[in-house]
Amino acid sequence: MQTFRLPPRRSTAHVLFLPASNRSGVPMHRTTARAEEAASGGGARCPLMSAEELADFLGVPLNTVYIWNHRRQGPRAHKVGRYLRYRWPEVEAWLEAQAVNRAI
Repeated sequence: MQTFRLPPRRSTAHVLFLPASNRSGVPMHRTTARAEEAASGGGARCPLMSAEELADFLGVPLNTVYIWNHRRQGPRAHKVGRYLRYRWPEVEAWLEAQAVNRAI
């Protein structure tokens, strides 16, 4: 019977760890203009609405919101982790599109 040997572990002493900023102290990560605007508070961003809040806002059962999402109906949903979130302007736009045009 043949035995297998694992290769020896490499030492991490030869690895050079660099700081998160360059020598001038400027962070080396990249940011987009949209991310900078959100971080500075310049944008008028609203918090996202949960599925429960949407159901309360529209006056429908929570299960209806989940069914709409499954059928790709209703307002556009965004997945944040395992949760559904909705943007207020998108919900309001969807609600306006649902208006009934009554001709007299």
